[in-house]
Amino acid sequence: MSYNPPIVDIIDVSGASAQDAYTRTMHKAQTTATAIALDLPTITADLNGEILIVVDEDRNSATNNIVITRGGTNTIDSIGAGAATSFTMSTNGQMIVLRADFTDGTWYVEGDNQGAAGEANTASNVGSGAGVFKQKTGVDLELRSIVGGHFVSASENTDDITLDAEYTVITQSSSTTVALGNVYACDSSGGTFTLTLPDAAAATSGQFVTIVDANNSSSGADRVVIDTTGADTIGPAAVASVTLSKGNAMTFVNDGGTNWLLI
Repeated sequence: MSYNPPIVDIIDVSGASAQDAYTRTMHKAQTTATAIALDLPTITADLNGEILIVVDEDRNSATNNIVITRGGTNTIDSIGAGAATSFTMSTNGQMIVLRADFTDGTWYVEGDNQGAAGEANTASNVGSGAGVFKQKTGVDLELRSIVGGHFVSASENTDDITLDAEYTVITQSSSTTVALGNVYACDSSGGTFTLTLPDAAAATSGQFVTIVDANNSSSGADRVVIDTTGADTIGPAAVASVTLSKGNAMTFVNDGGTNWLLI
């Protein structure tokens, strides 16, 4: 038993702005001179399952397209893009295969060597919290980037992403204005000194600084004093300054206003 493949005609549709398309036919076109419009036949019962091929042979010009328009009230369904009244071939060298389906009156784009439409799949975020998946464009699944925030860094490795909570331990023995996100290990053995909190209004809610009096072996009266800037306050008592006991630590958290929460 031998198999005789269907005869496929080859039609050059270059040069004409509007032409009819035929099944069992490869339509080839040079779009350098003009855009090409191909009108698909209306799908009838005898065309069910029939295919046609369209090839853009132009390798030099990206200006003109081949626009394929449905026949009658039929639709054209490109994978991943859904039903439409037309399909535009906008890439040089592009080739598509269309199949007629009489049952639903649709021309299906079964093959596209440019993959412009992509597969009919997507991705989604599960659970609560911020989602990594943004959208799908063509065959490209677009994911949101992970960036560091306040005192958190994100580093990309070969197979994973590492998130690190970052802070710096600073040894301090004299007065200064502190920088948020750090831990100050203070030595008050040389005398009392003052650490000044930055302007609360210029900080972001949740930013913090930790201050430790690391000199817990001295019985002297020297202390670390923490002052505010301007009219800022500290804690529920809304005081302008606090004194740190030897060997103790305090964490000051910005509340988004002019007050520092005391932990």
